[in-house]
Amino acid sequence: LYCLKIYGLSSLWRLFRGKKWNVLRQRVDSCSYDLDQLFIGMLLFTILLFLLPTTALYYLVFTLLRLVVVLFQGVLHLSLDFINSFPLFAMALRICRPYRLAEGVKFRVLCEEPGTALHLLMEINPLKCSTLVQTYRTPTNSCYPRDSWAALVKKLFVGELIYPWRHKSTKTD
Repeated sequence: LYCLKIYGLSSLWRLFRGKKWNVLRQRVDSCSYDLDQLFIGMLLFTILLFLLPTTALYYLVFTLLRLVVVLFQGVLHLSLDFINSFPLFAMALRICRPYRLAEGVKFRVLCEEPGTALHLLMEINPLKCSTLVQTYRTPTNSCYPRDSWAALVKKLFVGELIYPWRHKSTKTD
């Protein structure tokens, strides 16, 4: 409703200036209107202009509610992507049995007596947590907003619908 009201006010404003939107050439051309057309345009313009604050206030309230819902959906998507991509089993294995995920081995000399066999102790170097996360983390869908911040502000001002998130794999027409 707010978008239609803004569109109607802009077209009626062009009516007062003696202009009209040329659909074929996609530009504003000059035009002469009759007195009846100007009178009806003036009535519609005043009605729309005086009802604009009420509609704008309703639009503001419901747009803020919509933005809260979109923000909540974004937080849910990001947390879900993080949970799906986090290597939980590998981290639990690193905590409970660090020798299962080894970065390498090192040898320590136990007994170095001349004339006897050399005794070595093999110790497993556990995998570092940062390396573990980089190695075992699965790629995510990475949700991101559809539009830039400037396009989002323009959509909010004009009254167009804001869509929440999309995945990189989805195609847009």
